[in-house]
Amino acid sequence: MLVVVTASTATGTAGMLRKDGNLQVYEGEAEFRASLLGWAARMAHGIEFRHMGPEEMAAVQPGLSPRFTHGTFTPGWYSIADPKDYVLALAERFRSGGGEILRAEVTGLAPMAESVQVMTKGEALKARHVVLAAGAF
Repeated sequence: MLVVVTASTATGTAGMLRKDGNLQVYEGEAEFRASLLGWAARMAHGIEFRHMGPEEMAAVQPGLSPRFTHGTFTPGWYSIADPKDYVLALAERFRSGGGEILRAEVTGLAPMAESVQVMTKGEALKARHVVLAAGAF
C-alpha cells in the first residue's frame, strides 16, 4: 500500500485548500502571445492547461468583461480559502515541532559549514535552516 502525505496533510491545512482551477485572462492577442513562453515552460513540467476563446471563458467565468479576448485555464490549480488563517496554521505547526519564529530586520545572510549566520540590526544569529519571509513587496 502506498500512502502519500502532502504538506497540507502533514500540517493539517488540507481543508483550507480549494482546487477550483485558475483562469488567466488576456486583453488581446499581443498580451496572450507574450504569455506563451511561460505556458511552454509549464507544459515542459507537466502542468495541465488549455487555452480558451471568449465563449469558453464565459462558461468558466460568467460575466467576464468582453475586453478579455483570450484565456488559459489551469484545472489543477489550488487556491487558499483564507491566506491569513493558512499562514497562522503553518506557523503553529512549525512552533509545535520545535521551530522558533523571529521578527527582525535582516541585513545579511552568510552560509557556514553546518549553519547559516543571519545578521540583523540587533545581533548575529545562527541556525541550521532559515526561511526568509520578506512579504509580497
